[in-house]
Amino acid sequence: RVRAASLGGFGSPAVENCFSRQLEPPAVNDISVERVSTTAMIVLWTPLTLVQARGFVRYRVSYRPQNSQKRQEVSVVVSGDQGSVAISELFPGVSYDVVVVPFNTEPSGQELAG
Repeated sequence: RVRAASLGGFGSPAVENCFSRQLEPPAVNDISVERVSTTAMIVLWTPLTLVQARGFVRYRVSYRPQNSQKRQEVSVVVSGDQGSVAISELFPGVSYDVVVVPFNTEPSGQELAG
């Protein structure tokens, strides 16, 4: 419980979530992909709340052509308050594997593929 004080006295007690250290965040939910054009897509997911994320997070969104090698993977990082990212310059007619990983310091969170 936290009570703030000022010259006017004490405020109402409040419960605040505090994190002494950040823990590895869980996987994101509801990942989906929307086709925008033959060379672009939007990846969407439900962002984690501060409590669910166990701290402040960012998301690493990685994608690569299906059945390709890991070195062909491309990643973008978006802020923790976002639940989508637009990806362009894709190859027409190619299917892609997409992974969204939340992380707070190092990108080691649980992966959820779409």
